[in-house]
Amino acid sequence: MSWPNAYLGEVCSFLSGFAFKSDYFSEEPVGLPIIRIRDVLPGTSKTYYNGPYHADYLISNGDILIGMDGEFNRERWKSSAALLNQRVCKAIAKEIVLDDGYLYHALPSILKRIEGETPFVTVKHLSVAKIRSAEIPLPPLEEQRRIAAILNRISHLLIRAKHACALNEKLQESIFNHSFGEFEEAAAKYQTLKLEDICSQITDGEHQTPLRSESGVKLLSARNVRNGYLDFLDVDYVPNEEFLRIGRRCAPVRGDVLISCSGSIGRVAVVDTDEPLAMVRSAAMARPVPTKVRPVFLEFLLRTRHLQQCMQRSANASSQANLFQGKIRALPVFLPPHAEQDVFVARILKARRFAQSVSGRAIELQALLKSTENIAFSGEI
Repeated sequence: MSWPNAYLGEVCSFLSGFAFKSDYFSEEPVGLPIIRIRDVLPGTSKTYYNGPYHADYLISNGDILIGMDGEFNRERWKSSAALLNQRVCKAIAKEIVLDDGYLYHALPSILKRIEGETPFVTVKHLSVAKIRSAEIPLPPLEEQRRIAAILNRISHLLIRAKHACALNEKLQESIFNHSFGEFEEAAAKYQTLKLEDICSQITDGEHQTPLRSESGVKLLSARNVRNGYLDFLDVDYVPNEEFLRIGRRCAPVRGDVLISCSGSIGRVAVVDTDEPLAMVRSAAMARPVPTKVRPVFLEFLLRTRHLQQCMQRSANASSQANLFQGKIRALPVFLPPHAEQDVFVARILKARRFAQSVSGRAIELQALLKSTENIAFSGEI
């Protein structure tokens, strides 16, 4: 069955945020939270406004907000009353024709379409006029509610899966702290060295721009290094002959520890694949000496608050933060006996097996949500 389309401006109203004076902004919890673009996705704000305002710009828990610059995002406000700042707008469904939940789930695909049609200069800007002129499939209200209920159930399960993954991540961090204590405490208890003392090789990736290809050997950069895993969802490739050239400098293998070292500093993951990999300058590689340190232990050691602070301080932030080889080599480390490292690693691997099953479920739910949205908002169902 095919549903008619309606312009969003016909079935929805929009409230644009106000240009509140930054003189009244503060990190102190005085006044009301103020919603800026960066606060749309988390649904909460740590910045407060303590000045004059009009009640029209008050936002309540559950209101649908849209970020109007950069990536055009929508999310529900998840906190108590707050003020709507400029470049953020509130979408209000006209309930006699449009269900609020249906609007919430329909907006991402609509905004993605608008974003794709918006010329890029430095930062993309979204206007309310552009949103109002966008079209939305408009089935009867009962059908809208049925669609929203299905998508709500899938979204709820996805949120629970992601929450379980986040809790598991915190569990792994607590296992490290329980096993060895805080960095300063452990450094006083165990042998202390420099990172270069327990690694056979420390280097970063290719400095020249590699020749890329549609397929071949995966080319890793900082964006592919996540805490605890390598993310291959958005990865470049180099042809085999290019890999042979740049691989002479750096070719990560199973057990190597990778560190993001440009832009986003300090994410750490162990290579857990036997496939060949290439790497560019924005990631660094530390190859642990097996007789000295276990890779998973080294990963968590580098992720401690103390070493993260060391890396941030060492990063050259003149334009874009960069962590260079010399600073990585000089990072201080402590070295427990193998037996203690092995007990820790066994506990982490057990936690990660559970995390992988939950993560797999989250990926399945994300795909299900996407496919259901595509069907629901195609205009035909």
